[in-house]
Amino acid sequence: MNHTRVRVIIAALMIGAVSSGRSDEQKNNAHLWKPQVSSVTVFKNGLGFFLRQGKVALREGWCVADAVPPASFGTLAIYSHGTNETVDIVGSGPGESVAFDGVDAPADAAAKRVRLEACKFL
Repeated sequence: MNHTRVRVIIAALMIGAVSSGRSDEQKNNAHLWKPQVSSVTVFKNGLGFFLRQGKVALREGWCVADAVPPASFGTLAIYSHGTNETVDIVGSGPGESVAFDGVDAPADAAAKRVRLEACKFL
């Protein structure tokens, strides 16, 4: 077996270990809303109505969704079953991006590390 093939196999094993560790973190992230399908209705035109339900722990009043399906005809509704809880903001998109250019945020490694630690498990 040549050295290139050995390196490729080792790299593949390392990537698999990193990705499996990341999926474990994602599974344990209480702030990530991962609803499960509880009901499906399929219409004659091929579209469907999917009802998903799931619990999530809020972090400073916020949570993020793993995947939000596109809504046809504006039929996306997100609400809470809690009597003292209200969903008042729902956003979709790539999220907030910060340019570490010395203007938006400091350009040093310490500032980047602080920002990333604050976003951990969000």
